[in-house]
Amino acid sequence: MNVIDDGMPHLWAAHGTMAIKKLRPFGHSWQSVDLLMRALTRFFTKTVMALLGFALLWILILIYNTIFPVLWEFLRYVLLFIIPLILFWPIYWYFTKGWRETVTLFKNRGPVGKLIAHILFLAVVLPFLLIYAFGCFLILLDWK
Repeated sequence: MNVIDDGMPHLWAAHGTMAIKKLRPFGHSWQSVDLLMRALTRFFTKTVMALLGFALLWILILIYNTIFPVLWEFLRYVLLFIIPLILFWPIYWYFTKGWRETVTLFKNRGPVGKLIAHILFLAVVLPFLLIYAFGCFLILLDWK
């Protein structure tokens, strides 16, 4: 009978450490919660930063709209192509480069982990895509 970190007694077989790792792929329960909270914090930080950048961009556009109305006519069509780059770049970075360093909860991801990653990605990106498509539709309705 041995005692591991969480203070709970466990019977170890010949390959006891492997058996415990198979039963607890994410470590102890407090470690899983800690990793999940860290991943969610970083995820929402990136998302909030993208939204703040988007809001700042529109504030600047409104300022230019009041000062330079002719520039506004040019900018609103150019922004159809610039907004997705500004808005989606942090999200793209997060799910590609930042995935391994932030969402360590899925470090042992197999097919199920990849499915969860894709579902999370779509859950974040689809609302932005729908809002963007609706905005494009409204702007194109106003096309002269």
